[in-house]
Amino acid sequence: MPFCERNYNIIELGPKGTGKSHIYSEFSPHGILVSGGEVTVAKLFVNNSTGKIGLVGYWDVVAFDEFAGKKKRADKALVDIMKNYMANKSFSRGIETLGAEVSMAFVGNTQHTVPYMLKHADLFDDLPEQYHDSAFLDRVHFYLPGWEVDIIRGEMFSNGYGFVVDYLAEILRSLRNH
Repeated sequence: MPFCERNYNIIELGPKGTGKSHIYSEFSPHGILVSGGEVTVAKLFVNNSTGKIGLVGYWDVVAFDEFAGKKKRADKALVDIMKNYMANKSFSRGIETLGAEVSMAFVGNTQHTVPYMLKHADLFDDLPEQYHDSAFLDRVHFYLPGWEVDIIRGEMFSNGYGFVVDYLAEILRSLRNH
């Protein structure tokens, strides 16, 4: 969905090996995977010292890899500007308000089993504390439960003809206009 819908925000948390990162790094040339899940306000939105637009101005999808982790530190200013952008497709940096249409994906691994999370916490328990915020979570359109996705195995790949992913990526990109 993030590849064919403008400003569509998704969280996928689940076990290792389900291809969460792979989708955003290899599926489309119109998306970027931010390794480590950490980015600055200047790199994501606008660098005030140079006036240069950040990642939101160049990509259809920005995915944050390894986003989960309770001990991860997130810049509160980044979270605040991200919440405004996710709600309004605009952000204010410096003297002007700018708009963008990038979709955001937040992917990471869970530390506990689903029964444990349901009994002792919630499904967002593995998010960094700054993102465990009702205003941020209200702006997420979809939560993909990664434990329902099969772990990638060799027999899942075709030995014969397959679908060219670049073609599919362009189809999804064209759907952003509809």
